[in-house]
Amino acid sequence: MSCLAIARLDFRHVEIGPHALGLELRKFFALLGGKFLADLGDEPLDHGFDFEIGYREESEVSRQKSLFRRSGFSFYLAAVNDSIQAGLAKAGVADARRHLFVCIGPDCCHSRDGEALWEFIKMRVKETGLRVMRTKAACFRICAGGPWLVVYPDGTWYGAVTPARFERILRQHLLGGEPVREWLVAQNSLAPCAGRSPK
Repeated sequence: MSCLAIARLDFRHVEIGPHALGLELRKFFALLGGKFLADLGDEPLDHGFDFEIGYREESEVSRQKSLFRRSGFSFYLAAVNDSIQAGLAKAGVADARRHLFVCIGPDCCHSRDGEALWEFIKMRVKETGLRVMRTKAACFRICAGGPWLVVYPDGTWYGAVTPARFERILRQHLLGGEPVREWLVAQNSLAPCAGRSPK
């Protein structure tokens, strides 16, 4: 069985300078193919830090624990447990092609209208088997013209969305790939400009 492993190294009892320690830890980073969850610079390091070592079989995790014990570092592992994995599966994170964000009020619209839209979206997404994630929020900081629906990665913003309007958005945009232009208030895919790094 595989799990997403988050590891912590505790080096309070390791007698080594911070720079040399950083070099040693980078070797382990390269060995494990992991991703640091804290910046590893030349500044003095405190008690420890966390890093993600990705999906690993349980047997491999055990082997890596032994490796770190032999190195003199304290090491413990916090694997993503079954309930979190089930939640990720339920949310459709692995297979999603789009993410729907819905502002349900109360500032941009009556909460009852926002909740009604949310329940309709949940029902239609389930019925169509659409590969999307959906998230509801109480404020998009617009505070007028809601309920709001934002579709990513397209970056399309729809205002005053009703269940009837969502049905057309579902068929024309989410299933058909063509945004409903007359209801489109703004569009920003958040993609970085060519040749420029996001700031």
